[in-house]
Amino acid sequence: MNLGFVILAIVTTLSRGAFVTDCSVEIKAPVDEANPYVDRLMYELQTNPDLLFSWAFKGTGKQAEEIPQDRSQKAQENSKDAILLNLQSIEFDSVNRVSHMVYNIDVGGVPKFKNINVETQVLDSMVGFNRHMRLNIKYDGPLVKKVYCNFRVMPQSPSTCRLEVTTYLKFGWFFSIFVSKKMYRNVLEWRIERFMNNMKEITETGEVQ
Repeated sequence: MNLGFVILAIVTTLSRGAFVTDCSVEIKAPVDEANPYVDRLMYELQTNPDLLFSWAFKGTGKQAEEIPQDRSQKAQENSKDAILLNLQSIEFDSVNRVSHMVYNIDVGGVPKFKNINVETQVLDSMVGFNRHMRLNIKYDGPLVKKVYCNFRVMPQSPSTCRLEVTTYLKFGWFFSIFVSKKMYRNVLEWRIERFMNNMKEITETGEVQ
């Protein structure tokens, strides 16, 4: 994949223990071509998130499976695998667009927390010509206290559109002790940027598995 795309902005702020990342990208395709991929993103996110790693989340998985086997580079990248979520089961209520998932949380390659329940709900609305989607996430485990995502798809011209994503993440007290802004960027922020690059490439080329 060519990662030479220009991300217009990716900024993370830390306020009262919450990490807020704003990321936006210009897409050289009309909004009508972007919306079907956003629809697919939300549907697979709630019904089978593992499918996303073949397109929208491509390259954001476990780094041991992605990076060259150069020892110095591998050691440098290991911290990106510090916290990983492993899906165990999922149930999807298509009427209310609510998904119930069970995860194990691996810390340093070891499942430290098992059978963590996660509920997601997607809210979809139009504000003028702009599409706003809200992904609410309810989480009962120790890792995260509050998390949600806002997606916006906005026409810029008859042939271009803009995709914006805002993520809000506040870790639980135990993890907030050692998750610094640098660690957050190394574990999560780069994945958001890679995801946005993927969405840009897929929308502009129409190439998706």
